[in-house]
Amino acid sequence: MTTECYDLVKEFHIKFNQPVFSGGITKEIRDLRIRLLIEELGETVVAWHEKGKILFADGLADLLYVTAGAAVSCLDGKVADRWETDASKPVPPVQLAMVVINLCNAIHVNHANDILSLQAEMVMDYIQRIAIRHQIPLRECFLEVHKSNMTKTPRILQDGEKGGFKGPTYQPPNLAPLLGF
Repeated sequence: MTTECYDLVKEFHIKFNQPVFSGGITKEIRDLRIRLLIEELGETVVAWHEKGKILFADGLADLLYVTAGAAVSCLDGKVADRWETDASKPVPPVQLAMVVINLCNAIHVNHANDILSLQAEMVMDYIQRIAIRHQIPLRECFLEVHKSNMTKTPRILQDGEKGGFKGPTYQPPNLAPLLGF
């Protein structure tokens, strides 16, 4: 699943003129990736505890999306599918937070490719374990979030940051049927 996530998020990055690793990582790219990871981590943890299964599934899929985005922006090559996801090992929110923060730290200090890759793989593995444990079909939710993201409209923000926004063609992800609602 990790390779599929990487490929789809790379497609998003190309469509919306987002950074794809080409030999160097600027401070702006590092700051953006860290900001997105922390933002999605916060939203996911809040949904985990307070918002219900649909928003929790959306949070996990979004966190997986920005983790793959960090890999696309900061790594020379794909993230490997080397983990045997074992859902019998519970992942409390604090553990998920720790692996996301470790990835942010690796991005911040511009660690070598293998360290960044390992940290991204760990985050993706933890997200998959949490989804399995909570009976969330993560692959299907991720694909629905990707489909939704691809309906965004390209734009350039005031600070020069590029991205997509929820314009007139935007279709929000419809996760309810995937979760049996």
